[in-house]
Amino acid sequence: MNTNYSKFKSNVNNYINEIKTEFNNNFDNLTKIRMLMNKNNGYITTKEIDQNKIGRDYLKKLVLMGEIEKVSRGIYVDSNMIEDSFYTFYLRHPKAVFSHFTALYFHDMTEVMPNMFDITCANNFYARDFDNYNVFYVKEELVDLGAIMVDDKHGFKVRCYDLERCICDIIRSKNRLDFEQVKKSVILYVKRNDKDLNKLIKYAKKLGIKKEVTDFVGMYYE
Repeated sequence: MNTNYSKFKSNVNNYINEIKTEFNNNFDNLTKIRMLMNKNNGYITTKEIDQNKIGRDYLKKLVLMGEIEKVSRGIYVDSNMIEDSFYTFYLRHPKAVFSHFTALYFHDMTEVMPNMFDITCANNFYARDFDNYNVFYVKEELVDLGAIMVDDKHGFKVRCYDLERCICDIIRSKNRLDFEQVKKSVILYVKRNDKDLNKLIKYAKKLGIKKEVTDFVGMYYE
């Protein structure tokens, strides 16, 4: 009788310990995810989950609890937030660069919110969802030329081209873009006090469009 009671008590204790362990693991991992999201302004990725050795099942639990929403493959956002499509794209495609008119929007060269992102990437790179964007392909060694991190006006840092690379790009691609908007952007550029004409020519040389850029900018330079 005593032996049976001891076994029963042992089984109960083991069961209780298992429940406590599972509860503590749930609590600890869910708390870790919330802390990571707080650090990342409400975003979390499966890559970060894996790096922190947290099971992806905990993301599913937070989705079921209504705390987070999946906004793209491997990307989740706090349910109380409005998704920032610029930042979501950057997380999904960190090797691509916002360019042309989309990048000019970040540089306050246009007040119009881009309805289709202009992006540039290496000519050996392709993603299935690129059909939804205005994609420009360049040689791999030219992708990082002029690439910087900027505030996307929603509090997130994204990768885009600096002002001089943007001007080179819109001149080079002027037949693919709104030509009047290209002219307006170049006129705005030459009026800016922070323009760097030396950098502009340096980029134009590397892109093989020095004459095209100097001629086009020269028409509007006073």
